[in-house]
Amino acid sequence: PPPSHRRHPPPGHAMHPHHPLPPLNRTPSLLLLLLLLPTSVATTPNGTNVLITGATGRTGSRTYLKLKARGFDVRGLVRNTTKAREVLGCGSCDPSEGIFVGDVRNATSIEEAFEGSEVVIILTSASPHMSANGSWYYPNGSAPVDIDWNGLNNQVSMALQKGAQRILLVSSFGTTSPEDPSSPFAIGHMLHYKLLGEASVMASGIPFTIVKPAGLTDTPGGKFKLVSGQRDSCMAEGLMSISREDVAETLVEAIQQPRSQNLRFDLTCDPSQPATGDFTALFESVRSNPF
Repeated sequence: PPPSHRRHPPPGHAMHPHHPLPPLNRTPSLLLLLLLLPTSVATTPNGTNVLITGATGRTGSRTYLKLKARGFDVRGLVRNTTKAREVLGCGSCDPSEGIFVGDVRNATSIEEAFEGSEVVIILTSASPHMSANGSWYYPNGSAPVDIDWNGLNNQVSMALQKGAQRILLVSSFGTTSPEDPSSPFAIGHMLHYKLLGEASVMASGIPFTIVKPAGLTDTPGGKFKLVSGQRDSCMAEGLMSISREDVAETLVEAIQQPRSQNLRFDLTCDPSQPATGDFTALFESVRSNPF
């Protein structure tokens, strides 16, 4: 079952590294959670305090800059200020500019960033490295269980503790059958822990939006029609990639669109059709195709 979260966990609370994990041959059922959730809230105005975790990543930095340009009070949780200065354009790159250095694996280190954050966008993810012989591996302490499970739960617990009003999570295509051994994400059980992360966010009681994008590219966004799906239906149609720019734009729009709340959906693009820019229609298409 999804992990439970206390509305007021103790300060500095972090999951123990040996916290028992659901067995890999069992995945949480999400249908009941979706059916019990409300479907609308007030529109989030510009000026709202938004925290982006993983803000110096290729999708995180795009999201940060888009929100900044639209007048949001945006914060970034980063691992180091050198990269923050390079990709986010900060000067002092400290809390006075909304830049906080922390590690999601250490709950205490992220507490300051979450203080007063109304909306949290979670863009942290384990990232495999290629060895000299061409095999893939995760550095010690940076496997999916560390980042996408323990690290994510630290973030959800901190959001609860600090009174966040909304969580947006970027997960991944492919979590419908996370134990498929032929999947390129099978190493480290990446998709298994991403699915558990989705369930953790949904079980928190905080209004959410969970975006599960196709393969991410660094190509320009706004060129092709965005397509939503459920249960990896877009994979069956061969729509296997989406621009990071389009994912970032979807997150920005989701914050502002009431009908995006409490949705969990696949996101990709159809290169045979031009972009419409109609995000209202995108979110309504998700509601018309329930999980």
